[in-house]
Amino acid sequence: MFRGWDWLGNRIKSFPRDTPLFISPQDEIGTVSTDPLVFTNERAAPGSPQTFTLKLNLWWSPGDTDCFIHNEHRFLETHTQIHGSGRMQKFRLRDETTIYEDVVMPVGYSHDPFCRVSGKNEWAYPWHRYYADTDSVWLAIELHP
Repeated sequence: MFRGWDWLGNRIKSFPRDTPLFISPQDEIGTVSTDPLVFTNERAAPGSPQTFTLKLNLWWSPGDTDCFIHNEHRFLETHTQIHGSGRMQKFRLRDETTIYEDVVMPVGYSHDPFCRVSGKNEWAYPWHRYYADTDSVWLAIELHP
């Protein structure tokens, strides 16, 4: 069913053993030049464009799935909803009761980047997660320095 896809728990030992979250192989599709501060909406006009490797992969999870609160990324990232519906959520702590933003993700929707630039090739992400309301497929768009 998932040719080449992998259960996330095979990659992250601390991932909850009962969470059905699957990731496709990642495709490197080229490069893009952007100012990280413009990408993260911290500045309107480009000042210091940088070249990033653009990588894409798909995620799948059944409905009513908590896809893991985390804040670690070594790249810039955003997501686009491909099938079903879900939400991207932000938290003050690694605790679902501390939610402070809930971005509904209907088919075709892409959310604004969640992170802020914290240094050269360093990004500060809030605690966040994807939550699958229905059986969902979403696209992760990653910009790697």
